[in-house]
Amino acid sequence: MNENNIQQIHVDCLRPHPNNPRRDLGDLTDLANNIRERGVLQNLTVVSPKGIYDDWDDGYVVVIGHRRLAAAKLAGVEYVLCAIAEITPKEQISTMLLENIQRTDLTLVEQAHGFQMMLDMGDGYDDIAKATGISSATIRRRVKLLEYGEDAVAQGLERGARLEDFALLEELETEKGKKAALACIGTVNFRGEVMRQKLLEERKRNWTATLETLRSFAKEVDDEQKKEMTRDNGYIIERFFYMEDNLTNHQPLQDGKTYYFWHKDNHATLYQWAGTGEAVPPAELPSNTATSAASAEDAALQAQREAERAKREDCDRRGKLINEATKRARALRIDFIREKGVPTAQKNTVVAFAAKTMARYVVTSEMEVPDCAIMEALLGLELPGECEDDEAACCDAVYEIQNDYRKLLILAAGIAEENVEWGYGIYDKDLHAHFQPNARDYYDFLESIGYQTSDEERALVDGTHELFTPREQDGDSGGGNR
Repeated sequence: MNENNIQQIHVDCLRPHPNNPRRDLGDLTDLANNIRERGVLQNLTVVSPKGIYDDWDDGYVVVIGHRRLAAAKLAGVEYVLCAIAEITPKEQISTMLLENIQRTDLTLVEQAHGFQMMLDMGDGYDDIAKATGISSATIRRRVKLLEYGEDAVAQGLERGARLEDFALLEELETEKGKKAALACIGTVNFRGEVMRQKLLEERKRNWTATLETLRSFAKEVDDEQKKEMTRDNGYIIERFFYMEDNLTNHQPLQDGKTYYFWHKDNHATLYQWAGTGEAVPPAELPSNTATSAASAEDAALQAQREAERAKREDCDRRGKLINEATKRARALRIDFIREKGVPTAQKNTVVAFAAKTMARYVVTSEMEVPDCAIMEALLGLELPGECEDDEAACCDAVYEIQNDYRKLLILAAGIAEENVEWGYGIYDKDLHAHFQPNARDYYDFLESIGYQTSDEERALVDGTHELFTPREQDGDSGGGNR
């Protein structure tokens, strides 16, 4: 870069480079005060505006020194010393990017824009990596940020999101799923939302396959035809299907019987012809419209049964979703424990919880020993084969593998995980939440050593999750979820 031509140039004859990666120059007050007292101590680097500004050629464009120029104007300085350089547009972008990266002045979004401009001008990822000292993998991840929208990324970063968090979005397949997770990035709910969206995507794939299987052996009926498919008209319900079942291997029925199915949103009903003779197509079935008092009574009874069945189905559906939520919560807790070290300041906390937990297990027999699956998940390794059928050997193996405070943390967490109320154990048949003392104690401990409880986890433990049935809804005022 040739900078031999150095001149004093009036600030009104200088313009910022439109492709400067740094969008926000920050607070200029201190720099302006310093310039007011001591002047501009370092040259600006400028280039001809040719090819940069089509409507202006009466001056120069700044490549290096945007903050100094802005602060000089703020300080009332009229002339600044500038080195007039002759460099290509590609070199201009590279120079501005490198200067700001070396000073760590750029946000991740600004870096991403700079990298993208260099890519647009023909540089490859390896070329940029060599020039900047940043790995090509990191550069790819930062450029990827631009796909999520500058505002959404900036908001996530303000909430504390890391580059690794944005990489997790790539585990999702749909734009809808990515958008939902992106809205939570940087919060305690992010990792749980990624898990939830991955499950939803898998469920939708399986649901599409289930409907295709149904179509392979059963004919589809509409809402009006479904109303006439009653036992009185020769049809019985063979099976209900729900998207929440996450079916993966349902096979077509090939028993020679006649089947029809109806579906809407995330559930379907399979009907079988159980009448005598040839199956009567739904379109030819007699109407079930009631005209007499007796038939009206039958219709009312049928409506009552349908309402009860709908309530059971709703409870079953919500129960499955609650079970999935508790599995996500366990996965989040295990990930935290598996990666957790024990700083000196937290050793007493770990010892106290371990002593309390193991005392309840050993002395009072109130708690159960953790199984090998939990311990393997916590340790992130496979335990010896003899542990599979011997829980005591499992604990002994853990004791030998781990040491000191880390060992206590793993063992206490394993016992706690085995005894945390989850799945069907946290609600009754009507989905009223049970009081969960073990879970509350465990979360209190986890939070004391740095765990960030998600809103969903807190709602599961407190019994306030939207999937639970509020007790007052059934006229029960007997003490909330306790």
